[in-house]
Amino acid sequence: DVALVVSQDQSFAFSLWLYDGGRWAAVHLEDVGYRVATYGLSNGGLIFGNAIFAVDSANVITHRAYHMDPKTGKTTLFSPVFQGDTDTRIEDANKHDEFVGWSFIPGGIEHVGIWDRNGRFTNHFTQGIPEYPTISGNLKVSNDEQILIYGVTRPASERGNVYVVPRPGVRFNLLEAIEGAPEGLRYN
Repeated sequence: DVALVVSQDQSFAFSLWLYDGGRWAAVHLEDVGYRVATYGLSNGGLIFGNAIFAVDSANVITHRAYHMDPKTGKTTLFSPVFQGDTDTRIEDANKHDEFVGWSFIPGGIEHVGIWDRNGRFTNHFTQGIPEYPTISGNLKVSNDEQILIYGVTRPASERGNVYVVPRPGVRFNLLEAIEGAPEGLRYN
């Protein structure tokens, strides 16, 4: 019963609105405190996404995942969890208003997991390491709470794969598990 609506005017300036129970309310993402790069809406009405946390002298961007409760205006930024990690990102929310994302080093180690509403991270799978060299660009959570990893950018041999993480520490290629799939099936 809640929708996040984007409106754009003739000069391409956009505004964001929350429609809830017949009422419209403007959403001010500047309240996050950083320039917001992406956003979405959880089942419970929390706005979530990724903000540009810092830009260094070489124009390298550091991201922080966030969620904002539009009813209270309270914003929670998700900090890197593991030693050496510099960035965090959220890509999806499950039905419990937990957030699927990464604590990671860009182009390096990716800790794939779930943040609870309070910012506690549970790591479900680590990639970008010699045993699992995958570097990915997208995550989703399925209706049965399994994490999907796709948008693989490297290694080249894994591009087009879709990985399922059914529980912490376990990952398999979904495309290899589909019976009767054509040889060489890839997700694009």
